[in-house]
Amino acid sequence: MVATVRAAVVGLGGLAARALALRYGLDGEGEVSGDALAKRLGVSRHAARELLKVGLDAARERLTGGAPGHPGDTTAPGGGCRPAASPGRGGQPRGRRG
Repeated sequence: MVATVRAAVVGLGGLAARALALRYGLDGEGEVSGDALAKRLGVSRHAARELLKVGLDAARERLTGGAPGHPGDTTAPGGGCRPAASPGRGGQPRGRRG
């Protein structure tokens, strides 16, 4: 399984693939923290997180063949980890009290 994931990540190429390899130790050097990842790539922590997200999404798509409905897919029916938006105060808009 690790070899399959490693092949999917290497196939991505670019900085996102490098970020994944470093973060999760796919290059054989061991995992690095988010802060260490940002320093090694020469980017901000936010940029490192974005690269990881892009890389994970692309690797997941390569591994699943783009099949919708994986647990992190918030666009597929029934997928996603986010709770449904609450209606708040009964759907009533806020207004001035008068």
